[in-house]
Amino acid sequence: MKQLPQKHSLYRILSVLGFAVLMLIALGLSGCPDMPNPPAKEKNVVENSIEIDDARIHYVQSGTGKDILLIHGLGGSTYSWRRLRPHFPDYRLTAVDLMGFGESDKPKNGQYTLEHQAVIISQLVAKLGIRDYVIAGHSYGGGVALQTYRMLAGKKMTLPRGLILIDTVAYPQQMPRYMQLLRTRWLAQLTFAIVPRKKSARALLEEIYYDPAKIDPATVNAYAYYLDLPGAQHAMIETAKHIIPADTDELVASYSSISVRTLIVWGKHDRLIPVEAGRRLTRAIKHSHLKVIPDCGHAPHEEMPDKTASIIRDFLQHVYMRRGSSPSE
Repeated sequence: MKQLPQKHSLYRILSVLGFAVLMLIALGLSGCPDMPNPPAKEKNVVENSIEIDDARIHYVQSGTGKDILLIHGLGGSTYSWRRLRPHFPDYRLTAVDLMGFGESDKPKNGQYTLEHQAVIISQLVAKLGIRDYVIAGHSYGGGVALQTYRMLAGKKMTLPRGLILIDTVAYPQQMPRYMQLLRTRWLAQLTFAIVPRKKSARALLEEIYYDPAKIDPATVNAYAYYLDLPGAQHAMIETAKHIIPADTDELVASYSSISVRTLIVWGKHDRLIPVEAGRRLTRAIKHSHLKVIPDCGHAPHEEMPDKTASIIRDFLQHVYMRRGSSPSE
Protein backbone atom coordinates (compact mmCIF):
# COMPACT_ATOMS: atom_id res chain seq x y z
CA MET A 1 0.00 0.00 0.00
CA LYS A 2 0.99 3.65 -0.27
CA GLN A 3 3.83 4.68 2.01
CA LEU A 4 3.10 7.61 4.30
CA PRO A 5 5.14 10.78 3.63
CA GLN A 6 8.21 11.23 5.82
CA LYS A 7 9.55 14.57 7.06
CA HIS A 8 13.09 13.33 7.31
CA SER A 9 13.83 11.40 4.12
CA LEU A 10 17.58 11.44 4.86
CA TYR A 11 16.94 9.81 8.22
CA ARG A 12 14.83 7.14 6.51
CA ILE A 13 17.59 6.40 3.99
CA LEU A 14 20.20 6.18 6.73
CA SER A 15 17.89 3.93 8.74
CA VAL A 16 17.54 1.50 5.84
CA LEU A 17 21.28 1.63 5.18
CA GLY A 18 22.00 0.99 8.84
CA PHE A 19 19.58 -1.92 8.95
CA ALA A 20 21.19 -3.43 5.85
CA VAL A 21 24.73 -3.00 7.18
CA LEU A 22 23.83 -4.55 10.53
CA MET A 23 22.13 -7.43 8.75
CA LEU A 24 25.16 -8.03 6.57
CA ILE A 25 27.54 -7.92 9.51
CA ALA A 26 25.39 -10.06 11.78
CA LEU A 27 24.30 -12.60 9.20
CA GLY A 28 26.60 -12.53 6.24
CA LEU A 29 30.00 -13.00 7.77
CA SER A 30 29.28 -16.41 9.21
CA GLY A 31 31.23 -18.90 7.15
CA CYS A 32 29.86 -21.28 4.55
CA PRO A 33 26.11 -21.04 3.96
CA ASP A 34 23.88 -23.87 5.13
CA MET A 35 22.07 -24.62 1.86
CA PRO A 36 18.33 -25.32 2.17
CA ASN A 37 16.71 -28.54 0.97
CA PRO A 38 13.27 -29.10 -0.58
CA PRO A 39 10.67 -29.29 2.22
CA ALA A 40 9.14 -32.66 3.01
CA LYS A 41 6.07 -33.53 0.96
CA GLU A 42 2.78 -33.26 2.82
CA LYS A 43 0.43 -36.20 3.14
CA ASN A 44 -3.09 -36.10 1.67
CA VAL A 45 -2.21 -33.20 -0.61
CA VAL A 46 -2.50 -33.23 -4.41
CA GLU A 47 -0.11 -30.94 -6.32
CA ASN A 48 -0.86 -29.56 -9.76
CA SER A 49 -0.23 -26.58 -12.01
CA ILE A 50 -2.10 -24.61 -14.64
CA GLU A 51 -1.00 -22.25 -17.42
CA ILE A 52 -2.22 -18.68 -16.99
CA ASP A 53 -0.95 -15.75 -19.06
CA ASP A 54 2.10 -17.74 -20.22
CA ALA A 55 3.08 -18.59 -16.64
CA ARG A 56 2.78 -21.96 -14.91
CA ILE A 57 0.89 -21.44 -11.65
CA HIS A 58 1.39 -24.11 -9.00
CA TYR A 59 -1.34 -25.05 -6.54
CA VAL A 60 -2.10 -27.79 -4.03
CA GLN A 61 -5.45 -29.20 -2.97
CA SER A 62 -6.57 -31.12 0.09
CA GLY A 63 -9.84 -32.25 1.63
CA THR A 64 -13.29 -32.56 0.07
CA GLY A 65 -16.32 -30.31 0.37
CA LYS A 66 -16.98 -26.59 -0.04
CA ASP A 67 -14.16 -24.64 -1.63
CA ILE A 68 -11.71 -22.38 0.19
CA LEU A 69 -9.03 -20.59 -1.86
CA LEU A 70 -5.85 -19.74 0.07
CA ILE A 71 -3.48 -16.92 -0.97
CA HIS A 72 -0.14 -16.59 0.84
CA GLY A 73 1.77 -13.45 1.78
CA LEU A 74 4.99 -11.90 0.49
CA GLY A 75 7.79 -14.46 0.61
CA GLY A 76 5.30 -17.23 1.34
CA SER A 77 4.00 -20.19 -0.66
CA THR A 78 1.51 -23.03 -0.43
CA TYR A 79 3.76 -24.30 2.39
CA SER A 80 2.60 -21.36 4.52
CA TRP A 81 -0.80 -23.06 4.99
CA ARG A 82 0.58 -26.46 6.07
CA ARG A 83 -0.50 -26.12 9.72
CA LEU A 84 -4.03 -25.09 8.80
CA ARG A 85 -4.73 -27.86 6.28
CA PRO A 86 -5.19 -30.74 8.76
CA HIS A 87 -8.03 -28.82 10.46
CA PHE A 88 -10.19 -28.78 7.31
CA PRO A 89 -10.58 -32.31 5.88
CA ASP A 90 -14.28 -31.55 5.21
CA TYR A 91 -13.50 -28.57 2.97
CA ARG A 92 -11.61 -28.54 -0.31
CA LEU A 93 -8.66 -26.24 0.23
CA THR A 94 -6.90 -24.89 -2.84
CA ALA A 95 -3.66 -23.12 -1.91
CA VAL A 96 -2.00 -21.27 -4.78
CA ASP A 97 1.56 -20.10 -5.28
CA LEU A 98 1.30 -16.57 -6.62
CA MET A 99 3.34 -15.83 -9.74
CA GLY A 100 6.95 -15.39 -8.66
CA PHE A 101 6.60 -17.42 -5.46
CA GLY A 102 6.82 -21.00 -4.31
CA GLU A 103 6.89 -23.37 -7.27
CA SER A 104 5.06 -21.09 -9.70
CA ASP A 105 6.94 -19.57 -12.63
CA LYS A 106 8.99 -16.45 -12.00
CA PRO A 107 9.14 -14.67 -15.36
CA LYS A 108 11.85 -12.05 -15.72
CA ASN A 109 9.43 -9.64 -17.36
CA GLY A 110 6.39 -10.55 -15.25
CA GLN A 111 3.92 -7.98 -13.95
CA TYR A 112 4.42 -8.29 -10.20
CA THR A 113 1.50 -6.08 -9.18
CA LEU A 114 -1.55 -6.65 -6.99
CA GLU A 115 -3.72 -6.06 -10.03
CA HIS A 116 -2.04 -8.72 -12.16
CA GLN A 117 -1.96 -11.25 -9.32
CA ALA A 118 -5.71 -10.66 -8.96
CA VAL A 119 -6.17 -11.36 -12.68
CA ILE A 120 -4.28 -14.65 -12.26
CA ILE A 121 -6.40 -15.65 -9.24
CA SER A 122 -9.67 -14.91 -11.05
CA GLN A 123 -8.55 -16.93 -14.08
CA LEU A 124 -7.41 -19.81 -11.89
CA VAL A 125 -10.83 -19.90 -10.21
CA ALA A 126 -12.55 -19.94 -13.61
CA LYS A 127 -10.28 -22.59 -15.14
CA LEU A 128 -10.60 -24.90 -12.13
CA GLY A 129 -14.38 -24.51 -12.18
CA ILE A 130 -14.56 -23.19 -8.61
CA ARG A 131 -17.96 -21.48 -8.21
CA ASP A 132 -19.18 -21.47 -4.62
CA TYR A 133 -16.12 -20.54 -2.58
CA VAL A 134 -14.49 -18.38 0.09
CA ILE A 135 -11.20 -16.53 -0.49
CA ALA A 136 -8.67 -16.43 2.36
CA GLY A 137 -5.62 -14.19 2.05
CA HIS A 138 -2.73 -13.46 4.39
CA SER A 139 -0.84 -10.14 4.40
CA TYR A 140 0.06 -9.38 0.74
CA GLY A 141 -2.28 -12.23 -0.22
CA GLY A 142 -5.08 -10.42 1.59
CA GLY A 143 -4.38 -7.41 -0.61
CA VAL A 144 -4.64 -9.70 -3.63
CA ALA A 145 -7.95 -11.04 -2.28
CA LEU A 146 -9.35 -7.52 -1.87
CA GLN A 147 -8.18 -6.58 -5.37
CA THR A 148 -9.70 -9.79 -6.78
CA TYR A 149 -13.06 -9.06 -5.17
CA ARG A 150 -13.02 -5.52 -6.52
CA MET A 151 -12.19 -6.74 -10.03
CA LEU A 152 -14.91 -9.42 -10.00
CA ALA A 153 -17.50 -6.95 -8.70
CA GLY A 154 -16.52 -4.37 -11.31
CA LYS A 155 -16.97 -6.90 -14.12
CA LYS A 156 -20.29 -8.16 -12.67
CA MET A 157 -18.78 -11.64 -12.30
CA THR A 158 -19.72 -14.23 -9.69
CA LEU A 159 -18.43 -13.15 -6.30
CA PRO A 160 -16.98 -15.41 -3.61
CA ARG A 161 -19.34 -16.41 -0.81
CA GLY A 162 -17.08 -14.75 1.75
CA LEU A 163 -13.65 -13.30 2.52
CA ILE A 164 -11.12 -14.21 5.20
CA LEU A 165 -8.44 -11.55 5.65
CA ILE A 166 -5.51 -12.40 7.92
CA ASP A 167 -3.23 -9.51 8.98
CA THR A 168 -3.81 -8.10 5.53
CA VAL A 169 -2.33 -5.13 3.73
CA ALA A 170 -5.16 -2.68 3.25
CA TYR A 171 -4.14 0.89 4.08
CA PRO A 172 -1.21 3.29 3.63
CA GLN A 173 1.33 2.86 6.41
CA GLN A 174 5.01 3.17 7.20
CA MET A 175 6.67 0.26 5.45
CA PRO A 176 8.63 -2.25 7.55
CA ARG A 177 12.42 -1.99 7.27
CA TYR A 178 12.75 -5.21 5.28
CA MET A 179 10.25 -3.85 2.74
CA GLN A 180 12.19 -0.61 2.44
CA LEU A 181 15.32 -2.68 1.89
CA LEU A 182 13.64 -4.73 -0.86
CA ARG A 183 12.52 -1.53 -2.56
CA THR A 184 16.14 -0.30 -2.65
CA ARG A 185 17.27 -2.61 -5.44
CA TRP A 186 21.04 -2.52 -4.99
CA LEU A 187 20.76 -3.07 -1.24
CA ALA A 188 18.38 -5.98 -1.77
CA GLN A 189 20.68 -7.54 -4.36
CA LEU A 190 23.70 -7.09 -2.09
CA THR A 191 21.86 -8.65 0.84
CA PHE A 192 20.72 -11.61 -1.24
CA ALA A 193 24.27 -12.06 -2.54
CA ILE A 194 25.97 -12.08 0.86
CA VAL A 195 23.52 -13.32 3.49
CA PRO A 196 23.02 -17.11 3.62
CA ARG A 197 19.45 -18.07 2.73
CA LYS A 198 18.60 -19.73 6.03
CA LYS A 199 19.80 -16.72 7.95
CA SER A 200 17.71 -14.40 5.77
CA ALA A 201 14.68 -16.63 6.29
CA ARG A 202 15.24 -16.79 10.04
CA ALA A 203 15.53 -12.99 10.27
CA LEU A 204 12.28 -12.53 8.33
CA LEU A 205 10.42 -15.12 10.41
CA GLU A 206 11.54 -13.44 13.62
CA GLU A 207 9.85 -10.27 12.39
CA ILE A 208 6.69 -12.25 11.61
CA TYR A 209 6.37 -14.42 14.73
CA TYR A 210 5.60 -13.03 18.19
CA ASP A 211 7.24 -16.02 19.87
CA PRO A 212 10.51 -16.93 18.10
CA ALA A 213 10.63 -20.24 20.01
CA LYS A 214 7.90 -21.46 17.64
CA ILE A 215 10.15 -21.07 14.59
CA ASP A 216 11.41 -24.58 13.95
CA PRO A 217 14.29 -25.59 11.63
CA ALA A 218 11.91 -27.12 9.09
CA THR A 219 10.11 -23.80 8.68
CA VAL A 220 13.37 -21.89 8.27
CA ASN A 221 14.56 -24.43 5.71
CA ALA A 222 11.34 -24.27 3.66
CA TYR A 223 11.22 -20.48 3.49
CA ALA A 224 14.92 -20.42 2.61
CA TYR A 225 14.44 -23.06 -0.09
CA TYR A 226 11.73 -21.14 -1.93
CA LEU A 227 13.71 -17.91 -1.63
CA ASP A 228 16.69 -19.69 -3.19
CA LEU A 229 14.88 -20.91 -6.31
CA PRO A 230 15.91 -19.31 -9.62
CA GLY A 231 14.11 -16.02 -10.14
CA ALA A 232 12.69 -15.86 -6.60
CA GLN A 233 14.79 -12.92 -5.46
CA HIS A 234 13.97 -10.96 -8.61
CA ALA A 235 10.26 -11.63 -8.01
CA MET A 236 10.53 -10.46 -4.39
CA ILE A 237 12.24 -7.22 -5.41
CA GLU A 238 9.77 -6.54 -8.23
CA THR A 239 6.78 -7.28 -5.99
CA ALA A 240 8.10 -4.88 -3.35
CA LYS A 241 8.70 -2.27 -6.04
CA HIS A 242 5.09 -2.48 -7.24
CA ILE A 243 3.41 -3.16 -3.89
CA ILE A 244 1.73 0.26 -3.89
CA PRO A 245 -1.27 0.07 -6.27
CA ALA A 246 -1.55 2.88 -8.76
CA ASP A 247 -5.13 3.46 -7.61
CA THR A 248 -4.70 3.08 -3.86
CA ASP A 249 -7.36 5.65 -2.98
CA GLU A 250 -9.93 3.96 -5.20
CA LEU A 251 -9.08 0.53 -3.77
CA VAL A 252 -9.51 1.76 -0.19
CA ALA A 253 -12.80 3.44 -1.11
CA SER A 254 -14.06 0.14 -2.55
CA TYR A 255 -13.96 -1.63 0.82
CA SER A 256 -17.30 -0.08 1.80
CA SER A 257 -18.94 -1.76 -1.20
CA ILE A 258 -17.93 -5.30 -0.19
CA SER A 259 -21.23 -7.11 0.28
CA VAL A 260 -20.17 -10.59 1.38
CA ARG A 261 -19.48 -11.81 4.90
CA THR A 262 -15.91 -11.07 5.87
CA LEU A 263 -13.80 -12.48 8.68
CA ILE A 264 -10.80 -10.38 9.70
CA VAL A 265 -8.17 -12.14 11.82
CA TRP A 266 -5.23 -10.34 13.43
CA GLY A 267 -2.34 -11.20 15.69
CA LYS A 268 -2.43 -8.81 18.64
CA HIS A 269 1.34 -8.28 18.49
CA ASP A 270 1.73 -7.87 14.72
CA ARG A 271 4.85 -5.72 14.27
CA LEU A 272 4.47 -5.38 10.51
CA ILE A 273 0.83 -4.28 10.15
CA PRO A 274 -0.65 -2.94 13.42
CA VAL A 275 -3.95 -4.34 14.65
CA GLU A 276 -5.49 -0.87 14.29
CA ALA A 277 -5.48 -1.52 10.53
CA GLY A 278 -7.73 -4.50 11.18
CA ARG A 279 -10.09 -2.40 13.29
CA ARG A 280 -10.24 0.22 10.56
CA LEU A 281 -10.96 -2.43 7.94
CA THR A 282 -13.74 -3.86 10.11
CA ARG A 283 -15.38 -0.45 10.26
CA ALA A 284 -15.12 -0.10 6.48
CA ILE A 285 -16.58 -3.50 5.47
CA LYS A 286 -20.26 -3.72 6.40
CA HIS A 287 -20.68 -7.45 7.03
CA SER A 288 -17.37 -8.04 8.79
CA HIS A 289 -16.12 -8.93 12.23
CA LEU A 290 -12.65 -8.91 13.74
CA LYS A 291 -10.98 -11.60 15.81
CA VAL A 292 -7.75 -10.59 17.57
CA ILE A 293 -5.52 -13.46 18.72
CA PRO A 294 -3.42 -12.77 21.84
CA ASP A 295 0.27 -13.73 22.04
CA CYS A 296 0.47 -13.84 18.27
CA GLY A 297 2.30 -11.94 15.55
CA HIS A 298 1.82 -11.36 11.83
CA ALA A 299 0.96 -14.95 10.80
CA PRO A 300 -1.73 -16.47 13.07
CA HIS A 301 -2.28 -19.43 10.73
CA GLU A 302 1.36 -20.44 11.26
CA GLU A 303 2.02 -19.34 14.84
CA MET A 304 -1.40 -20.20 16.35
CA PRO A 305 -2.97 -22.66 13.87
CA ASP A 306 -5.37 -24.35 16.31
CA LYS A 307 -6.93 -21.08 17.45
CA THR A 308 -6.98 -19.66 13.93
CA ALA A 309 -8.61 -22.81 12.54
CA SER A 310 -11.30 -22.70 15.23
CA ILE A 311 -12.15 -19.10 14.37
CA ILE A 312 -12.26 -19.86 10.65
CA ARG A 313 -14.41 -22.97 11.09
CA ASP A 314 -16.98 -21.01 13.08
CA PHE A 315 -17.07 -18.39 10.34
CA LEU A 316 -17.43 -20.98 7.57
CA GLN A 317 -20.31 -22.70 9.34
CA HIS A 318 -22.23 -19.43 9.35
CA VAL A 319 -21.31 -18.61 5.77
CA TYR A 320 -22.25 -22.01 4.34
CA MET A 321 -24.87 -23.38 6.74
CA ARG A 322 -26.70 -20.41 8.24
CA ARG A 323 -26.66 -17.64 5.71
CA GLY A 324 -29.11 -15.45 7.62
CA SER A 325 -27.23 -15.32 10.92
CA SER A 326 -24.10 -13.54 12.08
CA PRO A 327 -21.05 -15.09 13.70
CA SER A 328 -20.57 -14.31 17.36
CA GLU A 329 -18.14 -11.48 18.11
